[in-house]
Amino acid sequence: MKIDFQNQIVRTAVFSYAGVREYKAFICRRDFFPGSGDAEDEMEVSNDRQCECFEVCFENFLSVGEVCASGGFFETLAEAISHTEKSWGFVKWI
Repeated sequence: MKIDFQNQIVRTAVFSYAGVREYKAFICRRDFFPGSGDAEDEMEVSNDRQCECFEVCFENFLSVGEVCASGGFFETLAEAISHTEKSWGFVKWI
């Protein structure tokens, strides 16, 4: 997926793959928090929600400018930042 949500990017981080190749991760503001869809979960977890939240998106290091994976959705920016900084390969914020 091409990155076409520039106005939704809140933070950008640089990651390193085995010290050989760099790629980026983006924390993006979203207005949709996907639920688990599992009927055994509580409704707050199971159902999708319309709310401000943040998604961590990882760039495809073989195709710059394309997102290849989601690192998850978070209710707060602080949670998204913490998750990103603890992810394997994190180098720095830019």
